[in-house]
Amino acid sequence: KLKESGSPAAPYFVDTRWYESFITAGGRDVPALTMDWAEGDTLGSWLETRHEDRTALTALRSRLATMAADLASAGLAHGDLQTGNVVVGSGGNPVLVDYDGVRFYDDDRPLSEQGHPNFQHPDRGTRLPPQVLDRFSIIAMDLGLAVFIERPDFFDSFSTGENILFVADDFADPASSPAFIALSGVPSLSRAAGIFSEICVGPPEDVPTLEDFAALCAGTGSVHRTRTGTSGVSRPGVTPSTASGFGSIGQATPRTHIGAWEVLPAVGYRQLLARVGRRVEVIGKVTETFRGMTKYGKPYVFVNFVDWRGHSGPRETFKVTFWSEGLENVRDEPGPHWVGKWISVTGLVDEPYVNERFGTTQISITVLEGNQLRFIDEEDARRRLGSPSPVRLGMDNAVIAAAMKAPVTSTTKASNAELLASLDQSSAAVPTSTRSTQSKPASSSSTHSSTHNNPPAPKIQQFPPSGYKYQAPPKEKSSHIGWWILGAFLVYIFYLVTK
Repeated sequence: KLKESGSPAAPYFVDTRWYESFITAGGRDVPALTMDWAEGDTLGSWLETRHEDRTALTALRSRLATMAADLASAGLAHGDLQTGNVVVGSGGNPVLVDYDGVRFYDDDRPLSEQGHPNFQHPDRGTRLPPQVLDRFSIIAMDLGLAVFIERPDFFDSFSTGENILFVADDFADPASSPAFIALSGVPSLSRAAGIFSEICVGPPEDVPTLEDFAALCAGTGSVHRTRTGTSGVSRPGVTPSTASGFGSIGQATPRTHIGAWEVLPAVGYRQLLARVGRRVEVIGKVTETFRGMTKYGKPYVFVNFVDWRGHSGPRETFKVTFWSEGLENVRDEPGPHWVGKWISVTGLVDEPYVNERFGTTQISITVLEGNQLRFIDEEDARRRLGSPSPVRLGMDNAVIAAAMKAPVTSTTKASNAELLASLDQSSAAVPTSTRSTQSKPASSSSTHSSTHNNPPAPKIQQFPPSGYKYQAPPKEKSSHIGWWILGAFLVYIFYLVTK
């Protein structure tokens, strides 16, 4: 209907179709929304390779500003503007996907979509008027791109793969935010940093449009105050500045991690098993990487966090999988130099795979894009594992952190074996990086993608009982037709020679 009406928002949406009765499940008809495929890379993937391209960044920043104005002109809000929902096409034009939170301005229903926390005002809530719904997100995106244009080195310092520059922690307390502190040191952007910090601590209803924000940064606008005439502070313990009239920025202090996904330890097999088919963030210290070739001649790499062979540890473990597609999209290909490093990986938890040779079972996250994985230090690993989980399911990380018996800011060295013991699983010594043949799954790299064939996650009470053995995926039947053709050809040659 947007395209039929000539709406200025139409170019940013793909064709969609609503079916009142799409499939039958549980004896009842279930509706569905189908969408055309959006060609291009998500903004998160695009930034992995373009964060140093000032020309491309400048052009995209301009197009996103035009998009924000066009959506407002159409009286339409997307509701969840973030790097995963903006697809950058071959011509550099942005296209929006994921329409769960789309609202017209005259729609006053409570919001069902809260949006990605790394792009939302910390006090967004469910009653924010649609006309201001996208304002905070587009400012966070615009300012992040502006920073990379000036300081592309900030990408390696602050990009998590789930953001551009800022994370939810920064919005919750900009005065102690490392990103805001670093940004305040960039002369051309320090004023923007101060203004945005005050927006973060003010009411979400008072967030200005991107155009008004730009005017404030240029010094041609005025600070918008709340209807009550106060300075816009809505959260106790967080105050705006006194000098410039904008948010104060001080020194970085230890903060609670506010993640978009549940954070789990790489050694928490049972917790990860309960989340098969769900998107999570996994934290772990690499103990070994294994590189091999599929039967189709394509490379793959497995990243392990305990002894996957089960010689000195549990026989049920977690790994990170890189098929050839994923290896092509990472800047630092996994190898022995990863051993001993802490990593954060985000993705869907794959189904368990049984290694019949070693009698072990592994579940994994498959990395297809570079923005799924980041190196972190041990202090950050502890901070993330000790944070409250956004998804309450089973043991949360506050319990895990308490079991670790170490504060988030501790510099005590911790291994995966210690984490494993803290989770009431079998204690295991950290293995060396000795290489041996790690059997690869029966399925090929082209059919073992991360996201498409996962069943609904099992409930916690559905954990496999002790002694239960998963069935390995069926092995592909090899075709012998080539041998038959070769045999027939040789018989024919023999016939010609002896005739």
